[in-house]
Amino acid sequence: MQDRPDAPELMAAVARFLREQVLPATEGALAFQVRVAANALDIARRESLLAPAAAQQEAQGLRELLGDATPTDLEAANRQLCERIAADAM
Repeated sequence: MQDRPDAPELMAAVARFLREQVLPATEGALAFQVRVAANALDIARRESLLAPAAAQQEAQGLRELLGDATPTDLEAANRQLCERIAADAM
């Protein structure tokens, strides 16, 4: 898809709206929840931007640890690593 805004831009816009418009109009527990929501959006935005590169780095590290027979699925590769550690094979 080439539509704009993309998901990270939307998350940034909503977080900015919460901080600049909603937060000044609230107080107490609601203001705290607005801050939490804006921070959660920032975390989700960073994760969506950084996740592909992080997954590639994790996969490369697992291949280096486990060798040529490393599963391509990260969950399976991590499970294999855990199994080898539990079996005292690493």
